[in-house]
Amino acid sequence: MSGTPQKRAWPFGDREENSTTPTSARSLEQVGDKNTCFGTILGEKARLIQSMETQVLSSQSFTVVREGEFFSLEIATHKVARLTKGISRKLHDFDNGPQVRLLAYVPKKDRNDLMGTRNVRTSTLLSVEINVYGTRGDAKEIGTILSKSGIFLQRPDYVLENTEYYNPHLFRLDGFAEQVPIETPLSSTEDEVETQGHAWSGEVQADDTAVVNSILDSLSHHACLRDIPVDRRIKSTLLPHQKEAIDFISERETGTIPSELSLWKYNDIDADDPFYQHVFTKAKSPKQQEAEGGIIADEMGLGKSLVILTTIAGSLDRAMTFVASENQSLSTQQLAKAPSAATLILAPSSLLIDNWLNEIRKYAFARSNVFW
Repeated sequence: MSGTPQKRAWPFGDREENSTTPTSARSLEQVGDKNTCFGTILGEKARLIQSMETQVLSSQSFTVVREGEFFSLEIATHKVARLTKGISRKLHDFDNGPQVRLLAYVPKKDRNDLMGTRNVRTSTLLSVEINVYGTRGDAKEIGTILSKSGIFLQRPDYVLENTEYYNPHLFRLDGFAEQVPIETPLSSTEDEVETQGHAWSGEVQADDTAVVNSILDSLSHHACLRDIPVDRRIKSTLLPHQKEAIDFISERETGTIPSELSLWKYNDIDADDPFYQHVFTKAKSPKQQEAEGGIIADEMGLGKSLVILTTIAGSLDRAMTFVASENQSLSTQQLAKAPSAATLILAPSSLLIDNWLNEIRKYAFARSNVFW
């Protein structure tokens, strides 16, 4: 396992409906009360100890079992591969902890790469992902054991049927909906696969789009943000979501954040003197101490550059007022640094600097002062 924990990107688009689905080596009834999937461990390797047909390898999930210092992958009690020493050592941390059930499968990309061959030879090193199942009540302890080993669970591509998904490594907010349990997973194209005379019950794909939509729908930002007028220096027409983004930035810069979006809540009940308390850290302060910053995380092509340039244009009058105020208050002192009304844009490469210059020429009227 590499030193850097691997993460799976959220898929915001639809998944392919006809992908081959891995299946488990035992029925769900044999899982017993371990009916919660806590997530998956990404980026692990397993070495085949016997050759296998590609069809079998790409359509099955494997039970992970202890074998001395190592952990092996089994199909119907037949050992077919062995996990690396690194991940095996970390999985041994469960020896004195709560009981877990581990199922491994070959990721979709690697399965597609294998489809060009009929057989996979012994000693081939396979990429695998390992789903961790257990009892919901053990979630916190399981998450702690894994995180101490440097393992952070990610969203699984597949879960057993009738199994909920609850990741102990996900951050949850009071007042917001919990992550959506996967009680009715997407149906697979193959409910059962008959291989070597055995019937395999399917692990099916999780509907991640529903999870993301549920989170976004629970946010109150749309009710708090306005479609603010665009500055006259910008010649492009902005879309509603871009105007909302500009309002979000402006609120952060000016400190006029709606109470619904503030991380500091007014409390006049728990003490003699009223105070503000941070939602997450529970820190107390006589004044709100909002962070003056944020992230615009729209996907590529949704107009983040235009949003930033429009925000800069809209703040120029405030910038000039700031400079005048600073100069007046410091007129009797010798200034080591002169106040500036400029906005600094940092870009990681000369190529991106050129892109910004092109965006400025494209969206802003002439006579904009740009230096680089």
